[in-house]
Amino acid sequence: MAFVSTNSQIKNNILNYISRLVSKTLYRSIEILFKPCCDITITNVEAVCTVDGDLGNYDITITLDKGINMLGNGLLLILVDGVSIGDGPFPYNDSNKIVLLNVDINNIPGDYDVAILFLLPSSPAISLETLTPGVFTFASTGDNDVEFPSCP
Repeated sequence: MAFVSTNSQIKNNILNYISRLVSKTLYRSIEILFKPCCDITITNVEAVCTVDGDLGNYDITITLDKGINMLGNGLLLILVDGVSIGDGPFPYNDSNKIVLLNVDINNIPGDYDVAILFLLPSSPAISLETLTPGVFTFASTGDNDVEFPSCP
């Protein structure tokens, strides 16, 4: 047990030392790497056809069991059957409800597994090159597939 306490103290000392040297976003990225948040579960996913009725385009509402504080800079990739959808990464607003409008999933209607990968940019200029993957397990629907209806 002493080793765990010492290890935690080292992490805290590093975080205290860098707190005034780096931006809040970079600090939060490092803090997440040192102290992973938690397991996140997708509790509900609702996919409805968009108003224009384009085949394969959906309005998707995803509900999580809890939100994560990413200082309003979080991004997420939505994976449907392991493939990233839409023009992601999408902005994440630190809440437990994610609403995406007019997203093309590039699949035919059917039942699919939905997962989320949380990302935190390491600098304010958000691009795929500045992303640090969050140290979270995928939030996933697991064995409960989501039905994407047939759109007229």
